[in-house]
Parts: sequence; C-alpha cells; structure tokens
Amino acid sequence: MAETGIIQKLRRARNLFILRTLPPCKEIVKIVSASLDRNLTIRERAVMRLHLVACKPCVRYMEQSHFLSTAASQL
Repeated sequence: MAETGIIQKLRRARNLFILRTLPPCKEIVKIVSASLDRNLTIRERAVMRLHLVACKPCVRYMEQSHFLSTAASQL
C-alpha cells in the first residue's frame, strides 16, 4: 500500500514538472487544432505529447476534436 502512495507522489511531481516547463494549455489547444489541418513539426508533436502525459483535460479536448473532425468529414 505504501508503494502505491509513493508512486502517486512521483507521478504528481512529474506532472507538475511537465506542466511548469512546457507551454500552457492555451498553446496546446492551438497545436491540437493545427494537428487536424496539417502535419505537426517534430517539436510541436513532442511538446504536445509531453503535455498530454500530464494534463487529462487536454487529452479530452484532443479526443473530442478528433471525434468532431471525423464526424464532420463523414457528412
């Protein structure tokens, strides 16, 4: 049980580090939106993926954006 608490603390610390050093969610939203229209640069892709590791709301935004894009293209 103690191991689980330690792992959670390490994950939380990792997430805080990632969110403090990478661009904020506003910038990630722009990158996610751009990814629907064009191929991202390696840097954009890396920044987005690292941010998504730590930010569940941005993961949900990306999933919803891809769902809407796919649905719109099928009309």
